[in-house]
Amino acid sequence: MKTVTIKLRIHKLLAEKRLTKYRFIAMTGLGYKNASRILDNETESIRFSTIARICSALDCTPGDLFEVHEEEDPYDGMY
Repeated sequence: MKTVTIKLRIHKLLAEKRLTKYRFIAMTGLGYKNASRILDNETESIRFSTIARICSALDCTPGDLFEVHEEEDPYDGMY
């Protein structure tokens, strides 16, 4: 069985657009703590309205914000 994880790739987008974390916060209107958790992939969920704000600020689509990682479960089939 594969394990799927979804990660935000906003840091990569900021680097591509040469934007700082602080500029990102100003552009989105997010609070510092919330923006930091999102940027550091330390959030369990994200609201659609927040995704829309980020996309608007970075001129991107929701698909640009995420990357999907699939890994084989090393314990699959052992039990």
